[in-house]
Amino acid sequence: MQQFIKKYATRDNLLILALLGILLMVIAVPVGTPKSGTENEREGVPQADTEDRSAGAEEGYTASYEQEMERQLEELLESMEGVGNVKVMITLAASDERVILKDYDISEDKDSSRTVENTVFYTDENGQESPYCQKIITPRVEGVVVVAEGGDDPRRIIEITDVIQSLFDVPVHKIRVVRMKSE
Repeated sequence: MQQFIKKYATRDNLLILALLGILLMVIAVPVGTPKSGTENEREGVPQADTEDRSAGAEEGYTASYEQEMERQLEELLESMEGVGNVKVMITLAASDERVILKDYDISEDKDSSRTVENTVFYTDENGQESPYCQKIITPRVEGVVVVAEGGDDPRRIIEITDVIQSLFDVPVHKIRVVRMKSE
């Protein structure tokens, strides 16, 4: 055993062994999934887990997305110097788009081939079947209106417009910044 250690316990071999240990630890660490707040897509989301259970509730998901974006933008703008209190209204181009997972069966005969498309469903804890939503593509921001206490200062208007453009990629002519009425 001592001969084995003397023969193979060189500095290079110990370094390689340490690096392999570090590699194994990195591989073993679980990787978290990204949050959708910064992305425009949510992948692998079961259809029923997106707050809606019917076709009419899609508007509820879009409305909650819109309200959340408005809230975050209000907080951001209020933290800017000279802007003051803010109210924000965001309009979206359309509702969200849901990509449902499909399964394709292809059958071939001598003369032709036929493809059958099947929607993939899952069953929730209540026993209700829902289509599995592979991806939710959130709607594009169409326009933004900001009512701010500092909305009469041209420098603040430019700063607010630049922030909105960088966040939502909205053209300047679809962004309005106006002064809030004094109470």
